[in-house]
Parts: sequence; structure tokens; C-alpha cells
Amino acid sequence: MANFLAFLQVKSTGFSLKLIHRDSPDSPLYPGELTQLERFQRLAESSKSRAYYLHWLRKIGEGNSAVFPDIIRPPITRFTYIFTINASLGTPSRKRSFIFDTASAIVWTQCMPCTYCFQQKYPLFDPNTSSTYRKILSNHKLSKHFNCSKGECTYNIWYGSGQSSQGIASMETFAFQSSRKVLASIREIVFGCGNKNQGHFPSNTLVTGLMGMNKSPISLVSQLGSRIRQRFSYCLLSFNSSYQSTFLRFGSDIVRRVNVQRTPFINGIPDMYVVNLMDISVGGRRLGFKTGTFGRGCVIDSGSAVSHIELGAYNSVVKAFISHFERFNVTRVSFEPFRGAICFRFPQGFNNFPSMTFHFQGANLEVSLASLFLFIGNQLCLAIIGERGITILGAHQQQNVRFIYDLDNEKLSFVKEDCSKDKA
Repeated sequence: MANFLAFLQVKSTGFSLKLIHRDSPDSPLYPGELTQLERFQRLAESSKSRAYYLHWLRKIGEGNSAVFPDIIRPPITRFTYIFTINASLGTPSRKRSFIFDTASAIVWTQCMPCTYCFQQKYPLFDPNTSSTYRKILSNHKLSKHFNCSKGECTYNIWYGSGQSSQGIASMETFAFQSSRKVLASIREIVFGCGNKNQGHFPSNTLVTGLMGMNKSPISLVSQLGSRIRQRFSYCLLSFNSSYQSTFLRFGSDIVRRVNVQRTPFINGIPDMYVVNLMDISVGGRRLGFKTGTFGRGCVIDSGSAVSHIELGAYNSVVKAFISHFERFNVTRVSFEPFRGAICFRFPQGFNNFPSMTFHFQGANLEVSLASLFLFIGNQLCLAIIGERGITILGAHQQQNVRFIYDLDNEKLSFVKEDCSKDKA
């Protein structure tokens, strides 16, 4: 065990964790066998909810303290998130399952004593049974991100529509079962010990909390810092590949690749991963959007099931797709696997599908056919939704692309890759 505990105490190293899709049988959120149509409907439900949540975060970042209408306060449900990761907590360590969220900051789990808790299959974490548990004090370097008084610091995170987690800002040893079959153990990770967790959270599952991975100083990736070279990476498998697990890789576990494109992060939404979207092409033709069309940038978010494009630009994108299909006498249909979808019925043997490219600052992301549309028999629907005031590159459009988040150099790198070959 001593060697395990020393595993991440070197200056710079890496490790990899299994990133589990919510529809995988390995997932604590596994819904059971679903039809293809049911899966598509869940994609839409979760994606709309996620967009509203990110829109709410953007408003908060702009200093808007007004009471927002219910439509932009989505409930946090088991359908809102797509991936989970496992970790163990405390000494002796106890296994936990966390929602993986690149849009959230704090890491938190439900703790005893608990005033309000959602149902979970794992026992609540009891700080009194761990020899490495500590409350953080007001002199801790991260204390300014919490409310500190009378010898302890507290947190209160609100997700909208009544969902919230409150508790004690604490420190504990986190242990991660790496893909290399060794235990990656990191001491003194600051996290929230949640004693009051209200609202509609996933219930009666193995999920015990949330793993924040945004750019905030209190997120997991920021706290790991130089130990993981301030970077992490993932490569999302095709959603038609039986929802196999992929890997979340940190630091030196990210293998160097050729032909990588890079684009800088911008300050579009505080602590979010936002890049500058300059233009969009459909069928090889740039649509020529003016500067400022995409407002404060494009959020890169693995927690959004499908992509969202600012409504004005989205209407132009839709017109371009309709125009393309009309040239081949492919008719638009009202069949909708999700509300507001743009769908077409194509004849047998048809292969004149249009391409689509996101033109970021200094980099171009061409979306593959499987990532651009949702196919049901001889019908297809554009897997992108129009959304007022926000643009998001979602998980469906990130399939079979390696994304590398570099917090040290403030850049997003990406390159096409067969993610099924990303093995442990």
C-alpha cells in the first residue's frame, strides 16, 4: 500500500480512469435496455436541460442577479449527465461513483450526518471513520472560494430549480483505480462534504456526488495541477458501439499525436471551456457568419448530449441543409425523435450526405457523418438544436475525436481518432 500511496507524489506523472457512459450496463445510471428511438429522445431531453443550465451559468457570470424564469432552471436529473467516473475516498478508502462534469467546479459527495440526502446504494461517507479527513480552515489557499467563519468553511452550490448541495469544505485522500491496474492516490484534495442535498438528484443508484472538472481553482483538474501537467484528455466512442467505456486520461498518460489542431480558450463564461467559433461550413460552403454572431464563444461540453447553435445562426445552418437535400429530391419529414429536430427521409442507396465543419480560431473541426445525424431506418435527423443565446459543442459531435484540455497553455487540442482503439 505504501507504494500505491506514493504513486502520484512525484513531480509530474499521469493516470487514466474509466469514463462510463450512462447507458452502459456498467453505469450507476443504467436505465436498462432501450430502443434506438428511446435513446434519441433521452439525448434531446438531457441536452435541452443541459443547455438551460449552461445558459444560467452564463447569466450568473455576467453579474445578472435577476430572478430567472423557470424555463432556464432545468432540474438536475439522472438524464442530465452522460458520464460517470469511480473513485475511493478516505482512509481506509471507500468506493464512490461521481458524475463527471466539465462545467462544474467543486467536487462533492454526500456525508454523514445528513439533514437531507437523495437515496444512494453506497453508504454515506462518514468523516469520523477516516483518519485522513480534515476540515479546511480560513488560512487554506482555497478558502476564499468558500464561506468561512467560526473555525470552518462551508459551500453552497445551487444548480437551478431548487437543486442544491450544502456542507463542509473539507480535505481528504482520493484514490483512483487507474487503467494500469494500480491505485493512484492523491492526498488533501479539497471537496465538499454534503450534509444537505436537495432537489431531484439521481436516486437509488451508485452515484454519490459530482466531480467538477472546469477551470475553477477548486476543480479536480486544477487541484491536481503540475502532477498531471495541468491537462486531461478523452476520446468518446461512437454512441452506436454498445456504449462501451472509454478513458479519461491525465498528464503523461496522454500520448503525443501528430496532425493535432489547437485553438485558444477564451473568457466567454467564467471557468468554462470556451473557444472562439468564427464560422460554419455546410456541404463544403462557408456560411459567412459575421464577427460576434456566436456571442461569447462556443462551450466545449461533454455533458451536453448534442450540440446547440445560437438560434439566428442555427436557422441559417438549417436552410443550408434543406437546400442541399432538395437538390437530390430528398424530402423533409415531420418524424421527430426529439422536439424541434430537422429530419429527412432518404431513398435506399442514397449517399450524397452533406458535411459540416466548425471553424474555430486557428482550427477546423469537420464533423463525421455518424456524429452529424441521428439515423433511424431510412430517416435521419440533424443532431444539433437551435438555442437562444448560447452555442455548445456537445458529446455527439465529439465522437471519434481526441480532445486534450491544456489548462497551463489555455488551449484546446483535437485530432480525429478511432476511439475504439483507446485501450487500457
